[in-house]
Amino acid sequence: MPDPIHVLYIEDSEIQRLIVHDILQNEGFDVITAASGNDGLTILREQPVDVVLCDLAMPEMDGLEVLRQIRALSPTLPFVILTAQGTVNTAEKGLNLGANHYLQKPVEFDELVRLIHHLHHHNR
Repeated sequence: MPDPIHVLYIEDSEIQRLIVHDILQNEGFDVITAASGNDGLTILREQPVDVVLCDLAMPEMDGLEVLRQIRALSPTLPFVILTAQGTVNTAEKGLNLGANHYLQKPVEFDELVRLIHHLHHHNR
């Protein structure tokens, strides 16, 4: 049996973290959650991560700043922005900063699962 894909989900909403964690874990992913960008960056430095999912609108450090800092640490780590506040301009900023994909909430979980597999497969 292959090793599970390690997913880091950075989201300030506890309810969103729990829902996404449980769904992805049930799909066989190893899911680590963080309540803030700073917590996510700490986890990333300490544990293996294959794909990052990150909320855009968070206090203290937004998803774009998290992306900037992750790109400085790991230029090729797959990064997906998830947000309820999506605009074309924000999506373009994220993609220009190096995000691999952008999904608007509420996320279709089948699409998210396929995307994680796709990004992991193409990043090996």
